[in-house]
Amino acid sequence: MRWVATTCAILFLLCFMPVRGLRAAEKTSKKVFTFRLQTEPETLDWNRAHTPLETYLLVNLMEGLLRLDSDLHPIPGLAESWTVSADRKVYTFHLRPKVKWSDGSILKAEDFVYSWKRLLTPETAAAYAYFLYDIVGAKEFNQGKIKSFDQVGVSAIDSLALQVRLNKPVSYWPYITTFWVTFPLRREVVEKPGPRWETSQKLVTLGPYLLDRHDFNSKFILKANPDYYGKKGNADELVGQIVADDATALSLYEAGSLDFLSDISTIDLKRLEGRADLKVFPYLKAVYLGFVLSKTSVADVHTRRAIAQSIDKMQFAQILKGRQENANSFLPTALRKSFGM
Repeated sequence: MRWVATTCAILFLLCFMPVRGLRAAEKTSKKVFTFRLQTEPETLDWNRAHTPLETYLLVNLMEGLLRLDSDLHPIPGLAESWTVSADRKVYTFHLRPKVKWSDGSILKAEDFVYSWKRLLTPETAAAYAYFLYDIVGAKEFNQGKIKSFDQVGVSAIDSLALQVRLNKPVSYWPYITTFWVTFPLRREVVEKPGPRWETSQKLVTLGPYLLDRHDFNSKFILKANPDYYGKKGNADELVGQIVADDATALSLYEAGSLDFLSDISTIDLKRLEGRADLKVFPYLKAVYLGFVLSKTSVADVHTRRAIAQSIDKMQFAQILKGRQENANSFLPTALRKSFGM
């Protein structure tokens, strides 16, 4: 029997995923799931995290207002329901009652207000602060044009209700609330330990798994959260093993030391084609070539158009030997379909 221990958010975000069965730890009935991390994550501060590598850990340690199902539709997460005003500009999220942080504190709407304020505060220098720019006053606050967060359209109506006011209706707004930078944070958890609060071995989280141990440049060990409100995972422990070399990682997987391997090179993918343990999932990513317009050689639009037209995009998939598609927009095909575009 095949087992998948990670949450559906990880399944959605990853691409080529051979999956082995869970291994029972020696002399115990504990089910352990081991996966590869390519390098030491830059940070576990979800306001500041900005690489796919951190995804493996953050979506198991934390959760957002909403989640995505297997068809890429937003479904309840920490918010058990939400309403939208008639003009589509005001969202009210109703949190699940009695959701516990790992230190026993109860999740409150104010935890989202604090997190989003911190995300937008210029001094945080968050790479993805712009994800909240659809909110009234968010861009101006992030750029220092307004100083009071009271002018930003985010407020806690009560302990379990979060209201968000947008500049204009945007159909994708529920999807924003599934992204890790919008996950809640508590002021005392961040500010009491100091600037690197996230390096604590007792990291305060509320997802399906808790950080049990972090050996720098070696591994992360996560254990199941007994107080998680939702469906429990089928693994008692997750081990994120840091393996920098692709060939080494594949050898470890084939030897049974890794249960899960993603981001397989196109060469290895071709070799592994047809294996029962090779699972392929959509990876919603667009790659493009950009020009620095201050350079005189490409300042002219006709020059850029000529370069673009000289590239035969139909050859990309063949050259890369993977399952890539030719991009005709910044939104991948599967995402456009989910938006009805």
